[in-house]
This record gives sequence, structure tokens and C-alpha cells, in this order.
Amino acid sequence: MRQFIGFCRLSIYLAAVLAAGFGPSGAALAQNWPISESARQEWQAVGRVTIEGLARSLCTGTLIAPDTVVTAAHCVTTETGQPVPFYKLNFVAGWHDGQHAGGAVSSFVRVHEEYADIPGATRTRISKFATDLAVITLKTPLQGVTPIPVSPTSEPNGAVAVLGYQHDRREVLTDYVGCQGAPVSEQFLGLTCAVVSGTSGGPVFQRTTEGWALVGVVVANTGQSGGQVKGLAVRVDQTRLAPLLP
Repeated sequence: MRQFIGFCRLSIYLAAVLAAGFGPSGAALAQNWPISESARQEWQAVGRVTIEGLARSLCTGTLIAPDTVVTAAHCVTTETGQPVPFYKLNFVAGWHDGQHAGGAVSSFVRVHEEYADIPGATRTRISKFATDLAVITLKTPLQGVTPIPVSPTSEPNGAVAVLGYQHDRREVLTDYVGCQGAPVSEQFLGLTCAVVSGTSGGPVFQRTTEGWALVGVVVANTGQSGGQVKGLAVRVDQTRLAPLLP
């Protein structure tokens, strides 16, 4: 992916978040490890989002329908905030150590209209992160990959599953083991795991009685070495995502 934007420009917002006392007292530090071989089937809907012609581009996305991928808006836009030509976007599901479950190029991409309306020069403002969502429509639906649905609500409070492709571990899917998440505002989930470049657009999953469901999309590392909140995700549910869906 491009530079993982705004790592250190969230101080004002984070001061309010940290003052709110997010997170359980004494929460264990989350660890980031490559997924196990036994977990590959479970996470095949998580894949790499890349831009053709940009060797360093790397983000993460989640297949929520056979032809629909949710990611972060900054993964599919240029430095000035303009959308990348849709035909240059690629998604590979379940990429891990040279193997994958299928891939396709984009046929269309929708970026949150409020994100698109904010001038590129102000893209690191917290208002930019609050609408940092995009949906990629694939030219060819991926058969044989089970999508992970979007949750009806986004109210996690405790253990969540956070996954992504780290810039320094591009070829394997990383699981942020032990990460916890909870709403810190109307727009954001705070995460106790220090997500890194490449994890942008990655999923925050909550386990439900029917299985995993998408409740957030990773957008930033807070840059905070202390405190509980180390990562931020945009809250996602069926209502919030509906305007972006085909």
C-alpha cells in the first residue's frame, strides 16, 4: 500500500479517547503472528489488495460477497485523494505463503462520498479517517471462497479478530492474536493491537452465534506506545456500508 497515513496526526483525538479509559484494565499485549496452516480455510475471505504497476502497494481487504471486497479508501486512492483507475486494482483471496484461494481484477470501486469530498491536502484529518471506506466490485466472482458477512451492528466489546498483510511480512497473513476492540466514538473502534503498514483495509471480526462477522476496517496505527488504544478501525455494519454496495 501507499504510506500508512497519519500515524502521528491523531494526538488531539487520542487524548480524548485515552481520557475515556478505553479497554479492560491490565489487558494482555496482543501479539502478531502468521496464521497457522489449520486456520487458512477459516480466513480465505481475507486477501491482499494491490495496485498494478506499484510494486510497493499493499493493503488488505475482506470478501463479503463473491464479487464484493471491503477495504480502506486510502488503499484505492492517490496521494491527492483521487481514485485509482479501477482496472488497476487486484484482489487475491487467502494469499498465504505462495498459495491462494482465487483472485480477480476490479470492475468498479466505490469510495465513501464524504471521504472523496475532503480535499487531498487535508486527508490526514480525523474526519478523513472517519469515512475511510471503499468497496471493490470484482470483474469475476470468486467461487469456492466463503465470504464473511457484514454484521448488522458494530458493538464489539472485548476479543476481536484482526488480520492483515504486514509490509515486512507481505507473503503471509498475520493474525493479531489477543487483540481487543470497543467503540471509542460513533465512527471508530479502538484496538489494543498495534497494526502496521499493509494492514490498512484489514478486517475487524467479531464472533457471533452464526460465525464471524465484519464490524470494522483498520485505518490507522495511533503511534501511541503507552495506553490501551494502539490502532483505529472505522466501524462497519450493514447500515453504514449500504450506500457503498452495488
